[in-house]
Amino acid sequence: MLAVLKILLFIGYLFATAGFLFIGALSLWAKNFKLGVPFLILGLISGYTIYAVYMWYAQVVLYVTIFFIVITALFIWYISEPNLSPKERFLSPEELLKLGKKEKAAYKYQKMKKYKEAASLYEELGMLESAMWAYEEAKLWDKVAELAEEIGKKEEDADYYVRKARETYKDKLANYRKAAELTEIIAKDEGWYWREAAELYEKVGDTDKAKECILKSLEYYKKEAEEDGVFYDDVAQDYKRLGDIERAKDAYIKYIEYCKEQSELDKGWLRHVAEGYYSLFKLTEDDAYLKEGNRYLERYKVEYIDENIKDENYKRELIEEIESYKK
Repeated sequence: MLAVLKILLFIGYLFATAGFLFIGALSLWAKNFKLGVPFLILGLISGYTIYAVYMWYAQVVLYVTIFFIVITALFIWYISEPNLSPKERFLSPEELLKLGKKEKAAYKYQKMKKYKEAASLYEELGMLESAMWAYEEAKLWDKVAELAEEIGKKEEDADYYVRKARETYKDKLANYRKAAELTEIIAKDEGWYWREAAELYEKVGDTDKAKECILKSLEYYKKEAEEDGVFYDDVAQDYKRLGDIERAKDAYIKYIEYCKEQSELDKGWLRHVAEGYYSLFKLTEDDAYLKEGNRYLERYKVEYIDENIKDENYKRELIEEIESYKK
């Protein structure tokens, strides 16, 4: 048992010595003497302990091991709250406030999970990001949205905060107008968001703004369709929402023709041909489109599903999904 202990201590101090000396030498090379000198001293102590273990000077090994345990405990204690001095760690947030140390008081409140108090202090100090995260922990969503929106107007990484504000207004506060306004900002760079902005405006009954967003969505998808015909489906959907049935019909026909071309290379596209015809049937109530949709669905079953999919449940799910387009 003693032999095993000696081996473990020898190996442990060997690695510790190598680590201390490496960090110490690197720090001195970087002219960081405050870090380098203490690590070199620790390395020398650890190096001597290797000899003490080998010779088995038990008392020396014991004292040095206790020393390193204490040093390690102090280090862990320090890094647990590096923003506070040893004295400040023992002060309450209220005592830190009396000393005028608001940021450290806020940090203390946050560690104590008093997030509202922490957020209030961070906000007072102009530390809006820290305030926002603290308000989020406190589930004060109105403040989270407000601060995220404010930060989004100032920071270089504005997009992240605009999106956060939008999601908070939409999902936590059900403030769909504010969410729609922020969605419009996002849509200027990512055009597929215009349709979502329209849906949000519809939720608050603002049909004029909803129509304005759909028109912008249509403009975006028409440009995309010039590059990739798959977007004619989106063009058709926007025309349909605007009540322009004829143009929606023309767009669906272009979408179907594009999918037919693709199906010559990949039979998986037959499903989109069927979906396109079903969409036309739902738009026009013309049974001829329903029949074509059924015909292409049968082709899809035979030429793609039966050839590539073995799971019967998945087959049924796919077919039900396609048939939902005609309902």
